[in-house]
Amino acid sequence: MVPNQSQYLNSQLSNLVLENGLPAVLTSFADVIFEIHKKTNKPEIDRVVFFIEQALAEVTEVAAA
Repeated sequence: MVPNQSQYLNSQLSNLVLENGLPAVLTSFADVIFEIHKKTNKPEIDRVVFFIEQALAEVTEVAAA
């Protein structure tokens, strides 16, 4: 990835998190990745969804505390 692209994406992601909260952003990512998985049927996508779901559970747990 081009450095400027990376900086732009990091900035956009930061804005999304600030505007919507991390749980909402993680849920959106999980939804998108699940849709990709349904279309490609690649097993490695399952691992990505698993890690996002794990992160979402941890963030939700911390937010509830």
